[in-house]
Amino acid sequence: MLFEGSNASTVLTWVRPDLDKHLNQIRTQIEQIASSGHRGNSISATTDNLTQLKLTFETLVMQGASLLVGEMITLCDRLQNGHVRDPEKAFAALMDAIVVVPSYLDRLQAGHHDLPILLLPVINELRAAYNANIVSEATLFTPDLNVEIPELDRPPEEYDEAAPVFIQLMRKQYESSLLHWLQNQADMDLMVPIHHVCETLSLRLEGSQIRRLWWIASVVIGGLLEDVTENDVQLRRLFARLHLTIKTLAEKGEESLDLAAVDSISQALLFHIAQAKSGCEAVDSLRDRFNLSKLVPDRDVLIRARGAVTGRNRELYISLGAAVRDEMALVKDALDLELRTGEVEPERRQKSHDALLRLKDTLKMMGLGESAQSIESLMPAFDASGIDQNDAQNDGQESPDGELNGTSNETLLMTLAEKLIQVESVLDEQIATLGEPLLSDQDTGHIELPVHEQVRIRSHLLDETVTSLHQVQDGVRRHFDGFEDADYLSGLEH
Repeated sequence: MLFEGSNASTVLTWVRPDLDKHLNQIRTQIEQIASSGHRGNSISATTDNLTQLKLTFETLVMQGASLLVGEMITLCDRLQNGHVRDPEKAFAALMDAIVVVPSYLDRLQAGHHDLPILLLPVINELRAAYNANIVSEATLFTPDLNVEIPELDRPPEEYDEAAPVFIQLMRKQYESSLLHWLQNQADMDLMVPIHHVCETLSLRLEGSQIRRLWWIASVVIGGLLEDVTENDVQLRRLFARLHLTIKTLAEKGEESLDLAAVDSISQALLFHIAQAKSGCEAVDSLRDRFNLSKLVPDRDVLIRARGAVTGRNRELYISLGAAVRDEMALVKDALDLELRTGEVEPERRQKSHDALLRLKDTLKMMGLGESAQSIESLMPAFDASGIDQNDAQNDGQESPDGELNGTSNETLLMTLAEKLIQVESVLDEQIATLGEPLLSDQDTGHIELPVHEQVRIRSHLLDETVTSLHQVQDGVRRHFDGFEDADYLSGLEH
């Protein structure tokens, strides 16, 4: 996660060359160690380089990259101490990880959020190499729980029975209802008493963290009742942990609860809120309050983002973009010549036709299906216009309104040129965002620009700010060196 107001894209632009150089060095070391029989000192040097890299990512507040490199360090330590059963598998995992890191940095540099959950498959591959337990998606999900909850600000409600008696009643009701529901999960009416228990505990207990836990649990169950929360094994395990929590409450009181464990359950429950479908008012409200969409996008976005990390990188998109621009330049030059001269050369038309076919295929490969479709839909009329135009020139035919057919052809060519300009704009966005739409943090309401353009403008402004600060620093140094004409104020004004 990045601190609020930070700009990973701009920061990475400044330090990326050094990071790439360091990553290449580590990758070379891993390749040499894997092919060498002498691994002790070499692994130690690689560990040191990885540690330096991890400290850099921590300084830049890039949690995902930091977690991944941390697992690489652990695996290197196990390799050095001989605690890995299959060293070849371990080195393969290290190579996979060091290749993924630049792709993940590309994604951050393109303006996307830091989502450690995208790196979970690679992290688990590293952990499996040294026989560690795999981590779940919820483990990497750490939302900030310190948000305002007006519903819990009021004092706890009072009841006739004493707190111990009340909690024992709640415990029995929870246990009985949960047991019946686990035996017949299709009957969601069995969850209604549990929902009531969670709501009641959120109103009756004293501690704010404990009340928050039961309040979140009540919303999760409400999502189950409205069929927007998925009933999976992980969620049922959380219901079991809630049972242990209420058991501790009944036997030892609130003061005996481990608040860190309470918060851990709250975060795990919020993960299911983040994954829930839209349509339930309480669930949607909770997702917005804890800003969960920024931490875990919906499943479709998550799958697309993981593809961007593991299979796409900036060099690939720039290369494909250059190929697309070459094809568009060829067609646009031909269109421009036809529009200015009114002459159609069959050979040039055929080259334009072939270029449009290649352009369509490349756009589809880049995931720009709509742009490819718009080109494809114009091609039949484009091809026919070339034939009609030649016939009109040879026969001197006129259209019913007395104008040469070239007029309608000119309209068609202008339409095609307009489509190519639109495709070029979409292509720029595709390259800038690595094929994945940027998630907007908030609607500013001031300018209507694509998010990637806003990121580009913000990055440029920050670059100019840094340049001005450097000018101020130079001016201050010159002032203290005795230069009376030193200018250190104009940079601050800019």
